[in-house]
Amino acid sequence: MKTKVVLLGDSGVGKSCIVNRFATNTFDIDSRVTVGAAFVARTIEMNDVNDDTRDVGKERKVKFEIWDTAGQERYESLANLYYRRAHVALVVFALDDEKSFEKARFWIKELKEKCEKRDALIILCGNKMDKITDEHEDRIVENSSKNNFNRRRKIEKGNDGEIVEGKEEEEEEETIFVSMDRAERMANELGCHMCVTSSAKTGEGVEELFFEVARKLLQREKGGRRKTDATNNEASKQKKTRNTNTSGARANAETAVVPPRTRDEEANNATKKKKKKKKKKTATTTGGESNPSRRPLHDT
Repeated sequence: MKTKVVLLGDSGVGKSCIVNRFATNTFDIDSRVTVGAAFVARTIEMNDVNDDTRDVGKERKVKFEIWDTAGQERYESLANLYYRRAHVALVVFALDDEKSFEKARFWIKELKEKCEKRDALIILCGNKMDKITDEHEDRIVENSSKNNFNRRRKIEKGNDGEIVEGKEEEEEEETIFVSMDRAERMANELGCHMCVTSSAKTGEGVEELFFEVARKLLQREKGGRRKTDATNNEASKQKKTRNTNTSGARANAETAVVPPRTRDEEANNATKKKKKKKKKKTATTTGGESNPSRRPLHDT
């Protein structure tokens, strides 16, 4: 199975790092900004599970043809060339970047409006989960309101112990993380099929993401085959029923009993035939005598 995958998202969220981690299991801390788009492919094998019996069937190969698009605004108009016929769209944002999260909303709406494949899988992925540690738990916010600059007034004490208000100074802005509860709410609101987290740096969640996508695609393919088989079976049954009805009608017509004629009817028919023959003979005789053109010539 060949599957076209496209990655969308703001610049710097780690799209290329996710692709490299999945394709080559590497991470480049100095990864360059993508220009236009980059392509990479990888084929995975996974067991085809029967959903009815939960039995493991034969191995299936799924080839991911991945297009990594540039996140800069000047390349947004080119993204449509890559996602319009994609089977899977991975919309990536950084968990430590509020702006990239809002940009993810834009990309999901674009996919809903312009993607030619209406059944394409749309996945919202929060990357850089390695940056969230226990000490950052208090920085995870549930809303989008935050100040760009936090300011405080420096409090000083004079020589006599009196508190003196100093000059206003800028406080270094702390990183605010997007909560996954908030991401899941947006994913449900916009009709995404999955909402996941990953870390391209550590590799956490990357491999699992693509294998889950493959599993969903195989399930969808199997569901489509079942639907087609059911339709074909129904059509075959209807055709068989029509053929049976036609054959029965023919058999009834062939075995239909014709009621025998009565002796009186046979006698009347025989009399009518004799009368017709007699009339025909009389007419022939009469016509031969009255027609002068048929009289024999005599020598004089």
